[in-house]
Amino acid sequence: TNWPEHGHILFVGSLTRRKNIGTLLDAYQALLESGESSHIPPLVLAGPLTKQAGDLIETLERPVFQKRVRHTGYIDSSRLRQLYEEASVLVLPSLHEGFGLPPIESINAGCPVVCSNIKVLREILGSSVLYFNPRKVLSIKKSMEEILKEKGKSKKLLKIGFDRIKK
Repeated sequence: TNWPEHGHILFVGSLTRRKNIGTLLDAYQALLESGESSHIPPLVLAGPLTKQAGDLIETLERPVFQKRVRHTGYIDSSRLRQLYEEASVLVLPSLHEGFGLPPIESINAGCPVVCSNIKVLREILGSSVLYFNPRKVLSIKKSMEEILKEKGKSKKLLKIGFDRIKK
């Protein structure tokens, strides 16, 4: 298989219910348990933890996540740019979004995106990202796996994304 040598899987945003972090963590755990965990990059959750997301602390304490998931808290813009540039993929599992700036910032930094197939993201991002059903753990897992393993697909999506951002 063709797993990335370095990098990380990145989520950017406030850790709120609408961002669907619990389902992302379940999908990441499924990815780790799929048999090739040594090749799977760590997951970085970049953004503030909100009061509504208190139950996430418990989830993050699962033994499977101890050395594999990092929560950064608030990130300033220069460090955020670096996180995008170093990431293998940005994952945005939101159930609801306002505009969806992280995927645009991610593409602009050369990091491919997998995200929810919700209407607002489809309108903004078109065919420049790989979509998944945000309510289905296996759909999220498969999208992450596909983008991590298929470098050609990432390059193709990023080219479409760069062209879209220019418009």
